[in-house]
Amino acid sequence: MSDFYDIFSALPRQTVGSDASTRAALARVRDHLPRHRPPVVADFGCGTGRASLVLAHDLNCAVTAIDIRPHYLERLGAEAARQGLGNRIRPLCADLADLPLAPANLDLIWCEGATFVLGVERSCREWAPLLRPGGWLVFSDLVWGAAPDDETRAFMADLGATPPTRDGALNAVRAAGLEPRHVFTLPEADWWDEYYVPLAELLEKQPPSPQVTAVWREIEIRWAHPGSTDYVFVLAQRAG
Repeated sequence: MSDFYDIFSALPRQTVGSDASTRAALARVRDHLPRHRPPVVADFGCGTGRASLVLAHDLNCAVTAIDIRPHYLERLGAEAARQGLGNRIRPLCADLADLPLAPANLDLIWCEGATFVLGVERSCREWAPLLRPGGWLVFSDLVWGAAPDDETRAFMADLGATPPTRDGALNAVRAAGLEPRHVFTLPEADWWDEYYVPLAELLEKQPPSPQVTAVWREIEIRWAHPGSTDYVFVLAQRAG
């Protein structure tokens, strides 16, 4: 299975999103970050680092880019060097469940599409103490839409996936001692342009396998039932 999932390293990004949505979220928090010094920023579950590069460029600061897959970080390092950002990207190969980070040290935790690893509730609970007072946790995650259909529900159940509702995600944020400041839904194009379309092109080159079948099914269900799930950005702040 690990060999199959290596194909994701060839994608522009490893989750739903876009540079435009990353920047839309960043625009809502950047004026609240420290101005007298560079902010201390980490990108959790960064994959090949598409968001890490945007953060490093736009904030003009170092970004600790964390992922458990070394080859993702290698690709990020090469791309950072190509963009002239090699001195701003600090790769860290680590498990999100066991992060070697000091408490109360980060001004901004960024996480696009990786809260599913621990679940939103546990992610917020374990990561909130890593923030300085007034620091921000910004994450994107899958949530149920307004009217989920039975086919999507059955598919998620087969995967063992239990997306939260939007309110459930916000309740998890509050339970961790954070205050949600902004929430917005990613546009439908963010599902397709840099994620499902290039992923489908890669799948066509793969031999048949249960993993290939499952990912094709995921794409088909999104196409058939786009309103059943949403991808949302949540921007939450620790009390200062």
